[in-house]
This record gives sequence, structure tokens and C-alpha cells, in this order.
Amino acid sequence: MESENRDEDIALVIPPIFDQCTKILGPDDQMLARDLYQMLARDLYREVVYNEGSKEKGEDILRSIENPFLGEPRVVTESV
Repeated sequence: MESENRDEDIALVIPPIFDQCTKILGPDDQMLARDLYQMLARDLYREVVYNEGSKEKGEDILRSIENPFLGEPRVVTESV
């Protein structure tokens, strides 16, 4: 009875959001993009923590962590 109220039969259409709204990433490309993003985030983290980068860049990164409308800093924090 509970399964009757579910929306499993609705076909969801994902709009293209990459390459000027012309492409949707497949699973392999999504994982590669995630891995590259996390690698970049770790490098930026090292710059902030170990003072390997500029002070302004570090302050920008630290400010972005406090932004409640941005999910990426929380995801990156979990991966560090």
C-alpha cells in the first residue's frame, strides 16, 4: 500500500548543466570530476594550513567554509 504512493514511475528529466547547458555527465565523468575537485581542495587546504599560499587566498578559502549556501566545503572537510 505504501508503494502505491511513491513516485517511482515518474520519469525524471535531468537538464544539461555542463558545457554551456549542452551536456550531462555520466557516472564515470562524475567520479573523475569529484576526484579532481577533492585533489584541488586538498591542495588549497595545504596552502592554508601550512602557509604555502598567499594570505588573501587562504582567507578566501576560510570564508567560503562559513557560507551556509555552499555544500562543497562540508564535502571536502569530510574527505580531508
